[in-house]
Amino acid sequence: DGMVSKLEKEYGVSLPLGDFAESDPHAVLTRGVQLAHYVGVHNVEGVFCHHIVLQGKDLDLQVWVEVGKKPLPRKLVFDYPTRTGQPQYTVSITEWSFAAPKPALFAPKIPKGVGKVDFLPIGEGR
Repeated sequence: DGMVSKLEKEYGVSLPLGDFAESDPHAVLTRGVQLAHYVGVHNVEGVFCHHIVLQGKDLDLQVWVEVGKKPLPRKLVFDYPTRTGQPQYTVSITEWSFAAPKPALFAPKIPKGVGKVDFLPIGEGR
């Protein structure tokens, strides 16, 4: 927790969908919500979903949540109206898997001769 905000504040690195790296993405995504609106049911790649819009000071978020027994997000649109260039990120999730990942998935494969590079804090670049 906190990795995404640290990268943004100290290094100016913005990670699309980085809010999902937090242990409680719901808390992060709904923090500062000023307006919530239910739009209706829409089709997302063949799946009927509830379309919800959340608006805040720094983030406008649209979420499509599957109708039925598996209420999982199927599509998200993140709008950052206060950031330079007003970036927008869209993701469609076509399949969910809750199986535990194999530990080898997280084992780094570092080539020989590669060294660590430290990030420079914002304002210290060349």
